[in-house]
Amino acid sequence: MKPLSGIHCLNRTWHILLATLLSLVLTYAFYIVLDFNVFDYIARQDDEADVVSLFYRIGNGSDANREAVLEKDVVIFDLAGETSRSRIADALARISALEPRKIVIDAIFPSAATVPPAESDSLRRVVAACASRIVTACRVVGDGQIEHSFYTLPLGIAYGAANNSLFYCCPGVSVSDDREIPALAYAAADATALSDTDRYVDFRDRVFPILDFSNLDTLDRASVENRIVIFGDMHDLRDFKDLSFPVGGKQRVSGVTIVAYTVATILHGDWILRSPDWVGWLVAAVLTLLFVGLCYGVGDKPWPASKGSLLVRALKLFTVALLLLAAYLIFMWSGVIVNLVYAMIAVAMSGFALDMIDYGHYLVGRRRNRKTVSQ
Repeated sequence: MKPLSGIHCLNRTWHILLATLLSLVLTYAFYIVLDFNVFDYIARQDDEADVVSLFYRIGNGSDANREAVLEKDVVIFDLAGETSRSRIADALARISALEPRKIVIDAIFPSAATVPPAESDSLRRVVAACASRIVTACRVVGDGQIEHSFYTLPLGIAYGAANNSLFYCCPGVSVSDDREIPALAYAAADATALSDTDRYVDFRDRVFPILDFSNLDTLDRASVENRIVIFGDMHDLRDFKDLSFPVGGKQRVSGVTIVAYTVATILHGDWILRSPDWVGWLVAAVLTLLFVGLCYGVGDKPWPASKGSLLVRALKLFTVALLLLAAYLIFMWSGVIVNLVYAMIAVAMSGFALDMIDYGHYLVGRRRNRKTVSQ
């Protein structure tokens, strides 16, 4: 084989680099124009990212659920439909005596003429006695007003908004007078807002200890001490959330469970992180450069199909599948979302970009020839 001249090697290098750049430009255009952004910021309300939901469906499947992490710092006390404020007060008093780190009341007790005064008084007395440990829920309604329990403001109880999002837990919720109140989970964990916002609640399966009224007589200090205990009704259908992936083997999950996952994520700092966009683009650039060089060397013609062309196409398909697997494994092992969609599109575009450069080079050469003939 005759060795390539220096000029020819230089032309080939520029050819490959230009085709790589064009492939990345086409990828960006395809990504933005067609909105093929499956790894974009996870929606802050109900519009979950499809791919992340897929990862949770795989990772939180029935087999993986057997190996779910046992949560040691967050306990759920299930009110289980109990409406008696005096019984709830007794449970609060019993739990508080075992010295938990915090008691989170994920329920709102409004002032109501239909509730016997003795019931409300018993709850008020216990909350006042346990005030230093209690964080209670409130709700910011549509006009920016705040719905509180009847005891919250008179007793000066710490509170947090239960207007939580699913994936992205906002540290605070805006109210009508241009101020923010903390989200319930942040108030419960005594946490402040983090410096960056590319952090999301980790919904990979955990096993939370669950208590109820039947446990009160036999409950020991070791089950509660220095833990955050979340009081809430895990059977209140009005507070359930339909998810696109299973949590604890179920896709319909109580709001109390979502609060528990959020608190646990804050306490342990095991957020789902989103890598910077430049990481995805760097992977895309490297892979595109390799594939453009490969296409340039062995050819990638649609017809007749050569062995080299078949090899390139097979490698592209394999690479895209490998990128999907890599994105999933990175997500499940390290809790990091890496946007590899750029690389997937760029790999697919590499041969097309090279053909465009070839055709452009052909048109320029043809035009020059015409000028030479005319002269």
